[in-house]
Amino acid sequence: MTTTYPDLSAEEAAAIIDHVNEDHPAKLLLLARAFTPAPAPVSTGNNVLDFIGTLLGAITNNQMQDPARSAYDRKVSDLQGQGYALQQTRQTNTGFVGTLVKGGSTVTVTVDRGANRTVRVNVSETTTYRY
Repeated sequence: MTTTYPDLSAEEAAAIIDHVNEDHPAKLLLLARAFTPAPAPVSTGNNVLDFIGTLLGAITNNQMQDPARSAYDRKVSDLQGQGYALQQTRQTNTGFVGTLVKGGSTVTVTVDRGANRTVRVNVSETTTYRY
């Protein structure tokens, strides 16, 4: 006997992910711990992504990276290519914040997970001039 499942629309899939993230976050992390060798999966705020990443990592030996971290790493790498030096990185509840410097310029990179599974990257620069 073969079981077939209907294809979900993007809206239906988003509704399911939102429901599971909001109502069952602890259970997803317990499932990840039960079905993988990961000692203690850590929540990044998107528990469905954490669960899938943990499972994929166990299968492929390659952990799936948080999209906010990936966007942050790309932006920092771009700035380092322009001669900026990374001074500080910290994780926030919604993403990552970093500070880079070059001469009298300080750049702050802020990456936040937004609504509807989006990532927002904000780069602000402050330059100090002597007069």
